Order: sequence, then C-alpha cells, then structure tokens
Amino acid sequence: MTLVQKTLAGLAALLSLAGGVAFMILAGKIFIWLGPVADRWERSPLAYIVVWLLIILVSFPPVVGWATLGTIAGFLFGFWKGWIVYTTATVIGSTLSFIICRTVLSGFVHRMLENDKRFAALALTLKYDGLKLLCMIRLCPLPYSLCNGAISTFPTVQPLNYGLATALTAPKFMMNAFIGSRIRLLSEKNEEMSAGSKAVNIISIIISISIGVGTGIYIYRRTLARAKELEAQERAGIRQSIQEDHAAGRPHRSFSNDPDVNAAASTLARDEEEQLAFHDFDEDNIDLIVEGDDLNEPRGPKQYRDEFTDNDSDVFGDGDGEEDSEAYGLHSHVRE
Repeated sequence: MTLVQKTLAGLAALLSLAGGVAFMILAGKIFIWLGPVADRWERSPLAYIVVWLLIILVSFPPVVGWATLGTIAGFLFGFWKGWIVYTTATVIGSTLSFIICRTVLSGFVHRMLENDKRFAALALTLKYDGLKLLCMIRLCPLPYSLCNGAISTFPTVQPLNYGLATALTAPKFMMNAFIGSRIRLLSEKNEEMSAGSKAVNIISIIISISIGVGTGIYIYRRTLARAKELEAQERAGIRQSIQEDHAAGRPHRSFSNDPDVNAAASTLARDEEEQLAFHDFDEDNIDLIVEGDDLNEPRGPKQYRDEFTDNDSDVFGDGDGEEDSEAYGLHSHVRE
C-alpha cells in the first residue's frame, strides 16, 4: 500500500473506533428508552422488519453498530427470536456488502494483486483453503463491516462461499442475543428478583463476554498461523515450478486457468525469482574476455628474459621518448 492508502486506512480505522465508542455510549440510553416499549415492539411485525433492515445497513463499511443491534434484537424479541432475526440479517447483509464492495473496489483489487506480494499470498490461501479459513476469519473479533469490505477485495473468494461461511458461524451470534435477553430480564424484573438471581444473570453475561473474547483471540491467532502455513506451501510449490522451468530451459507456464489466481501466483513467482536470483545478473562477477596475449596470461610474478617481442621494446634503446609518434603505457610500448 502507498503512504496515502495507509493514511486513509488509518483514518478510517480511527473513525470506526470513535464511532463504535460513541455508539456504545448511546446504546445504554437506547436500552433505557426501549424498556417501556419492549413488550409492544415484540408483538409488532414492523419492529422485526426495522431491526432486520438496520442490521443489513450496518453491514456496509464504515458503518458501526452490528454487535449492539444484535443485543437490541435479543432485548426486544427474546433469545431465540432475536438470534434468528440477527442471523438472517447478518448473512444477507454481509453477502450484499461483499458484492457491492467488490464492484466498487475492483480496480484497487487488480492493482494489489499485481504489486503487493502479501495480498497475493493471502488471496491464494483463501482460494485453496477458502471455506475453512473464511469461517475462522468470521469467528475472529474483527470489525464486522470493515471485515466485509476487506474480504471482498480478494478475488479468489466467491460471494456464495462468504455467505456460507457467515451462516456456518451463526452460533457466534447467540452471545449478543443472549446478553440482550438477560439485560431485558434484569431491567423488567429487577425488583422482583432476589440477589442470587441477579448475580446469576450478571455472571452469565460476564461469562458469555469472556468466552466470546477468549475464543475470538484464540481463533485469531490460529487464523494467522494457518495463513502463514498455507502461504509457505504456496511459495514452495511456485519455487519448485520456477526451478524446474529454469533447469529445463523453458519459459514459465501459466499457474492457473483462473486469471485472478494466475495474477496472484505470478506476483509471488516474481518475488521468488528475485530471492533465487534467476533473472538478476551480478555485474561484479562478470568475466570479460579481451583479445591480446599479455592480458590473457595468468597473473603472477613474471620471469626475466632478454629478448623482446613485437609488443615490447627496449626502453634503454628507445631513448627518453621525445618523439611525437611514441606513446608509453604502463606495461607496453607500442610504436605507431
């Protein structure tokens, strides 16, 4: 990435973080406001549609609030109904966001495939270990909308696989719906509940959050390790292909019929060639062949001899070299 792209990405991340913090502060007031109307909204079909559409809306980067809306769904509709609303909207929203972001960012994608070897390597790993790695990425604690936009830039990932990976990780969404349902229970029956019941509900919320964070961090590390492992395998295969082609004296063949896969593999191949130094010449070690007997003779101490060849002259016999037609070199004297 260029300096401008890195700066814009950093600003986008800061804005998303600031928006997330502001939304979390606002979320507390939202729950207070929703408390009196929760029963009525739970029985209103319009409320389901509104929350469902809002979840789809926050799927597009850089909008934030996806996790909070999942908690609101659990708060308004209960655990199971809230989870169903949350999951269906998430799967559809993430897939739509993926498709639209890919269309908008298509030019950026091709430039990255041709110029960024890290991007190309990850694109190949997502091609050959796609669904498994996508599921691991979806389970990582990454910003939801930004993740949709980022994954869409990898041309080796298909929209159907991305939507399927999101659906397969639906159990993760239960945590938000469960926390929302517990918050509603605490707010509605706060005075009726005993201290023990309150403690159980609060502890269950804390445990749910801890499990979610711990699992997310673990899977995040495993995802990075798996990506590095797959990249090493891809590089090893490309390196072997390059070495075989050079040994046979034939030009490089296409790595894949898929143009995106071939572009990514070609980027890695150029990097491997630079490391193997197949196409770089070491100018310091180039052997120069120069005509002339004296220059081609092996270097070393010269033996004394009295006779002179055509290329040598008797310095004492020539005098002090005052004639204009004479020129003296370091090793020989050549008369015009």
